[in-house]
Amino acid sequence: MARKPDRELVDILTRVTDFDSKVISALATAGARVNLPDRWSVMSEKTPADMAYVLLAGEADVRKDGQSIATLEPGAIFGEVALLQHSLRSASVFAASNITVLRIDAASLQKIADDHPGFAQSMADQADMRRGGS
Repeated sequence: MARKPDRELVDILTRVTDFDSKVISALATAGARVNLPDRWSVMSEKTPADMAYVLLAGEADVRKDGQSIATLEPGAIFGEVALLQHSLRSASVFAASNITVLRIDAASLQKIADDHPGFAQSMADQADMRRGGS
């Protein structure tokens, strides 16, 4: 029996992202909501990827070589590039406040990307922008 999407997660994702309703439903079904305290490390640079994240609430600080390079706001996806490319993380991410993230495992993210090419393209575009420093 297929799991139903968490209605509250659907509502939050609808508010903070511009994903279509099918992607939102898939994310809300596959992901797990996690609350993390201020200054908590979400992921570390140069480590293997195991999860991707969608920031649902709060702000996160992206650091490369110990230097802050970006601030993420609700709706941002992070950790997806290393996860889908089976590579090491290119940056660290720390909670810049108390945050809530949607944690998504590799198989689930790959299935959502395969089923929704527009979502896969959106992830690729965001990754390209981050690499370019935009």
